[in-house]
Amino acid sequence: MLPQRIWKHLDAWDHRQALRIARNRPQRLTRFLRFVSNSGTVPGWTLIIALVYLSGLASISAVLAMALASAFGLFGSQIAKRMIQRPRPFAQKSHPQPLARQPRDPSFPSGHATSALATAVGLSLEEPSFAAFIIPWGLLIGWSRFYLGVHHLSDIIAGAIFGTALGYLAATII
Repeated sequence: MLPQRIWKHLDAWDHRQALRIARNRPQRLTRFLRFVSNSGTVPGWTLIIALVYLSGLASISAVLAMALASAFGLFGSQIAKRMIQRPRPFAQKSHPQPLARQPRDPSFPSGHATSALATAVGLSLEEPSFAAFIIPWGLLIGWSRFYLGVHHLSDIIAGAIFGTALGYLAATII
């Protein structure tokens, strides 16, 4: 675990970033990023995995790596959240109002970012032709959670790093 004073500095940095982004959140961009965020849920990834499989453009090992990485991301982030117990940014009174449903689970690391990057990396290692689309989409899913005000920026960064490692793990297992 990080020492308390490091969390305090990290919280202050995260808060400054949130205030910066909250100055200008256009309605069209907000609607689009809500859609992006929803694609990073279990039903969203299930649909994406099914579409990749049904397209015939990816091998069965790529689809399996994607599914395994998605599961690793989901369960890995939930375990880490329970261990770290970082409050959501909107729990602070001075934090900008969130623009999405307010999750009740802890904030660190972002489950969306962890699962998105795990899944994207798992698929990309098996089928590199998907990397140019799926990696940026995974990063955008993470960014959407910060933009919408339901995660600290550092939650997203940590989730992306953790998810990348879990994606590599899933690809090596398959």
